[in-house]
Amino acid sequence: MLPKLLIIEDSPSMLHMYTGFLQQEPLAVLSAETGAEGLRILRRERPALVLLDLKLPDIDGQEILEAIAAEGIETAAVVMTAHGSVDVAVKAMRLGAVDFLVKPFTQERLSKTLTKVQELHQLKS
Repeated sequence: MLPKLLIIEDSPSMLHMYTGFLQQEPLAVLSAETGAEGLRILRRERPALVLLDLKLPDIDGQEILEAIAAEGIETAAVVMTAHGSVDVAVKAMRLGAVDFLVKPFTQERLSKTLTKVQELHQLKS
């Protein structure tokens, strides 16, 4: 069974692009276009990895990070935002994110990030 990866991204075109980036990865890709939908999938599916947009139409991505921590959901969250700054990255990491991607990013950058996160996650197991 492949590890699950959940993408929470409100832009359908970006979601399609990221899903395409991940076609070659050994992952079962799930997706959500709203924070509420993302939380439902997180709670039900317990994905190993989450790519989380910080700016969502209904729930802020930081609130999702807080819910992951509060509910003890064991997942490695990588935060994505077009509004990248050191302050945003530091706050996301304090809330439990394991890495930070500034949009737009390349398929190569995403692949390297996922490899790094999977290696770190396996070391913790």
